[in-house]
Amino acid sequence: MKRLSLTAAVLAMLIGAPASSLAETKVSPRPTIISLQSEGWVIVKKTAEQKTLPGVPPYQDLKRIVQIVRYRLEKGDAMMTCETAYDSQLDRFEENCREGTR
Repeated sequence: MKRLSLTAAVLAMLIGAPASSLAETKVSPRPTIISLQSEGWVIVKKTAEQKTLPGVPPYQDLKRIVQIVRYRLEKGDAMMTCETAYDSQLDRFEENCREGTR
C-alpha cells in the first residue's frame, strides 16, 4: 500500500508539476544568422577562408579542412558579427554571433 501511494504521489507531481520549474532554467536562445535575418538584419559583408590542418588520429594521414565564414550584419544603427566554422574531419558545425561596434 505504501508503494502504491508513493507511486501515485510521484505521478501526481510529474503530471501536475508547474512549468515554472522548467522556466527558471530556461536559457535565452543564442542568435543565429537565420534568426537574425528573419528579424530584419541584413548581411552587409561576408568573408570565407579555408584552413588545412593535419588529421586527428587515427586519421592523421588525411587532410583536415576547416571552412570559416565571417558575416557582418546590420539593422539600423546596430551591428552584429557572426562566424561559422565547419570541420570536415570531426563533421562539426559551429555558429557564434555577438554584438559588434562600428
